[in-house]
Amino acid sequence: MEQIDARGQACPLPVVRAKKALSAMGEGVLEVLVDNETAVHNLEALAKTLKVEAVGEKRGEERGEKRGEMQKTLDGKVKRVAVSARLTDTPSCVTAEGPITLEMEKILAQGPDGEHVKSDRVLELNAEHPVFKAVQKAFEEGDTEKVHLYATVLYDQALITEGLPIDDPVEYTQAVYKFMA
Repeated sequence: MEQIDARGQACPLPVVRAKKALSAMGEGVLEVLVDNETAVHNLEALAKTLKVEAVGEKRGEERGEKRGEMQKTLDGKVKRVAVSARLTDTPSCVTAEGPITLEMEKILAQGPDGEHVKSDRVLELNAEHPVFKAVQKAFEEGDTEKVHLYATVLYDQALITEGLPIDDPVEYTQAVYKFMA
């Protein structure tokens, strides 16, 4: 059995990777891990087109609940919170979906009117990072305050890394102090 981990990847990438792997395999079972409904539907359509069997199985509902809890904290700041397959060393990053990129947002903010055009931001999380494991532990223990604290710190750190301003430096600093205490 071959496996493709396409979690955190937007379509059409999971479909392209699956099609390429199926062509190379000839026979056997291919497991494609995805974390969004669009990819699931597109993979089912690919299976139908290629006349191969597709079996879907929901996993990681708890991860989705954690992301949902973090989403509540960041309401209005991010479009969604997602698990990323691209991160290796860092616990989080902020990316953009839609027509306005993060770079475009920075450029527009420097204009003469200082336009406050914002991109549709996505907080991407590295599920293999120790910080994510700490978020998971806080969630399992029912410590929603700590989950919210992690969401705030991870989002602000991702903004700083991207060269974007954070909304409230004092709130960020206090959140970091809480972790240090």
